Amino acid sequence: MRFKFATGTVALGTAAALALATALPAQAADPGVTNNKIIIGTTTPLTGPAAPGYKDIPVAAQAYFNYVNRNGGVNGRQIELKVFDDQYNPALTKKGTSQLILRDKIFAMYGALGTPTHSAVVQDLNRRGIPDVFVNTGGASFDNPKKYPMTFPYFPSYIVESKVMGYYMANDPVLNAKKKCLFYQDGEFGDNAKVGFNAAGTKFETTTSYFSGQQVAPFTAQITKLKSSGCELVVFFGVTSATAQLLGTAARSGFAPTWMITSVGSDPSVLRGSLGAAAGTLLKGVYAPSFLVPAQDTGNAYVRQMQAIAKAAGLEWNFYTYYGINTAYVLAQALKAAGKNLTRAGLVKALETQAKNFRSAAIVPMVFSSKSHQGLTGYFMGQYNADLDIERLTSYVMLATSSSSGTAEKANIPSSRPDQKTTAVTRGKAKRKNMKSTFMRRGIVAVAAASLVTIGAPIVSPASAADACALGATCEGALTGSLGASPYTIKMPAQFNGTVLLYSHGYRVGTPIPAALAVPLGLNTGAYKPTSVPAFAAAFGTDVAFQASNEASVAPSAAVEANLLAQGYALAGAGYARQGWATNEGVEAGENLIKYINGGGIANPKKIMVWGDSLGGLISQTIAEQNPGKVAGSLPSCGVMEGPLQAYSTAMSVLFTWKALIAPNLKVANYSAGQAGYVEALTDLGTVLTILGGAATTPVSPAGFPLAQANLLAGLLGGLPTKSNVYDGQTVNPAFAQLGTLAALGGGFAPSSAGASSAVAMLQNVGGAAALGILGRYELEQRVRTIGGFAPTENANFNDNVNVVYSKLLSDEQRYEFGDVLNATTVITDPLNAMLARLDSTVGSTTARYPANPKAVAIVNALAAPKGVYSVPTLMISTTFDAIVPSGNQGAFMDKVTASYAKMNKKTRGNFKVASFYTIPPEDGWTKFAPGGRAPDAALSIAALGNSGVGHCVYTPEQLLGAVRGLNAMVNAKTPAKITAAKRIVYAVPGVNTDRLYLPDPLKKPLLAR
Repeated sequence: MRFKFATGTVALGTAAALALATALPAQAADPGVTNNKIIIGTTTPLTGPAAPGYKDIPVAAQAYFNYVNRNGGVNGRQIELKVFDDQYNPALTKKGTSQLILRDKIFAMYGALGTPTHSAVVQDLNRRGIPDVFVNTGGASFDNPKKYPMTFPYFPSYIVESKVMGYYMANDPVLNAKKKCLFYQDGEFGDNAKVGFNAAGTKFETTTSYFSGQQVAPFTAQITKLKSSGCELVVFFGVTSATAQLLGTAARSGFAPTWMITSVGSDPSVLRGSLGAAAGTLLKGVYAPSFLVPAQDTGNAYVRQMQAIAKAAGLEWNFYTYYGINTAYVLAQALKAAGKNLTRAGLVKALETQAKNFRSAAIVPMVFSSKSHQGLTGYFMGQYNADLDIERLTSYVMLATSSSSGTAEKANIPSSRPDQKTTAVTRGKAKRKNMKSTFMRRGIVAVAAASLVTIGAPIVSPASAADACALGATCEGALTGSLGASPYTIKMPAQFNGTVLLYSHGYRVGTPIPAALAVPLGLNTGAYKPTSVPAFAAAFGTDVAFQASNEASVAPSAAVEANLLAQGYALAGAGYARQGWATNEGVEAGENLIKYINGGGIANPKKIMVWGDSLGGLISQTIAEQNPGKVAGSLPSCGVMEGPLQAYSTAMSVLFTWKALIAPNLKVANYSAGQAGYVEALTDLGTVLTILGGAATTPVSPAGFPLAQANLLAGLLGGLPTKSNVYDGQTVNPAFAQLGTLAALGGGFAPSSAGASSAVAMLQNVGGAAALGILGRYELEQRVRTIGGFAPTENANFNDNVNVVYSKLLSDEQRYEFGDVLNATTVITDPLNAMLARLDSTVGSTTARYPANPKAVAIVNALAAPKGVYSVPTLMISTTFDAIVPSGNQGAFMDKVTASYAKMNKKTRGNFKVASFYTIPPEDGWTKFAPGGRAPDAALSIAALGNSGVGHCVYTPEQLLGAVRGLNAMVNAKTPAKITAAKRIVYAVPGVNTDRLYLPDPLKKPLLAR
């Protein structure tokens, strides 16, 4: 491999050159740019355990921008930096990034810090076309112009750094002879290090690791392992706060090997703050690579000028201050190079074509291009002296790529020497900107024969066309179709506005459910009626069970019903002749009710709009597609619009992961015919709920894997959200701030981190998803057997997972955002990779996996479902965090409808009347604690959430009523302006996401993960 750089005289220049001031430009169109201002944003930990050192970077950058602004700005514009404190918490990073984009209207993201945090937002930044400049992490995944065309990392990747370390150790006789060991941080940080060392051919005697946040406690176990292994040279890949813990713990244990640490874990000012007077002794002789000219080298004009800027701003001179000023300096040059008419595309072009000419304190030029967005690729090796200064050991630099192959190469790149004197910096100081559920109590034993009867409503003959339902009246009856009789209800307002809303209810389990299972799942209210199944008594201690009736509903809630009637809407709804995945029955019931209404069941209806939630959303949209002349508009809410194969593939991903990592005795799919299969399904559900109920006191699953981590992985692979109505995935128990980490952990306070909150939220979410994935699958497989006339032994499974590579379902963003918590266990080594390896070990096996019967697949595909064909005005609404029907279902269906409209004849298709809305929870989180509470208070948390944005089909009345108003206005709209006005009706409702460019997380597609 060969590295070529354009070298030449690199001048720092005068203050005016640094300031990059020119004449005032014309107004640019992109957000965040005016005639006199450029707004940029950043997310970084200003508080929390990761704040030491990192919090200094944006303050230093601000000091440099202040300096530029005092000297005329960039092309006449002042730079304004918006800083959001994300506490190194991905959930807060998402919140902060959204705030910077939507509220602050930033032109570009600059210097966002952290691999797990930035991974949570990098996709969205790129989708929106927002320049994502100088990401503060060495994560190699961000150098991917094809996937992330707007993202530009600055300092070398961790793969480059580990290759450089490996090269230096191999070529230094003293170090090469030592017994080498590796200690790394879990997640992409450590994974990249291992890739680089492997490429460099570096062999380690032993390895150990820690997870992010663990450095608040001594590394006793890791040091013991390294010491007992006889390690003479320990390479440490960790952040600076972890380096301090490492050196302190090692010193107390009498372990004193030679240390080599990373550039991002070596700031002496932070180490001095943690280690005190011992810092000089402990850090002396430690090896560390660096990509910047040594910070104490005031003979270098870059260092001297930047140090002067820091001093004038009243900032401590340390690596992070130095780094912050340096990257701000490079950004200013990029903004200048982008031209007076500043655009986002112009900034990207300037970075890709001119970066090699930008000046900085880095030891090598940047090498951005259209094919690579890795800025710096080289280091020198340094070593700390007693004054905590890094002394350069190599006059040469070592260069490498982020490839998984190839080692580093030695290169002689001349140091850049300014050819002009720097000027004095004006005075002035920069100011810092301030910014359990309990499940069943007993396991399931064999369940004896139980009745599978369905509770039905009395069947009456339809009324004659002359017997219209009177104003203010409630009318009930039943309509008979080819699939059976379906009860209906019509409720008339006192004054009719002419519009009928025909409602289709959601999924109802078609078999009786023991009370021990029904109560924790919430399947004991509403349409679920108590019944007696004597066979349940032995297994569950009672014969009480709950079974869904086929009664009709006219609205999602009594409050919504009353309000709509008061507005003059007539409300109608049909029950289904059968429960379970009753889409054919639901569509037939709705179509029959439309005929009944138009035949005189309601006097003088002007239009009928259909709506429904969950399975009812699928049914209502199917009715709309099949009856465009009879249906004026459709409102599917939280609809399982992508159909049964997608819905149950989500469930299979969750439950197969459970079988592999948690409960090997699960049946999962292809339940036996009839009563035997019913027993198997109830046993599966009981197993899942029992294990979930004991999760707080059972860290290891029956399969030998860490239970919380295995369950979190299962949910992530299925695409379930990491937030629940109690755990918001971001709030930490206040006891950790009040008592300190060790005392809070010892006292049993939880959650301890955002990751821990997400893991517990997933325990809640998997419980709900399991009900559909088990009882729903059993019912649908039985339906398949009946329709197909299957023999009792014939395979009824319709979801094939034989060739699914489950590790491919874990996206890079999920891996980096949740990698730390997935690895935060001592139950097994290398937990995440071990769990994924276990899942993928059975790829191709028709015995360990679940092959589908093509006949079963064909039958399920033939069941009623919408095709995504644009036919009538459609308004969709979904909660952002739905564990039963992930909101990506709505996003995928929206794409289909949009594509369908695009293919229609432009002259005859009319206006596009389709809109997609998502409700969101409170931005600041909703997990609440009673004073001194060891765990969140469920009632307080649910109240703080306020029924918005989390849960399956959980909305405020205002949100549903706003959706109805919006649909009605869209149906009536005659112009694009009126359609836009109709959408604004919904956007104005509290809790509805007003971000027009928002997209939910995409659906997991197991059959594509091969």
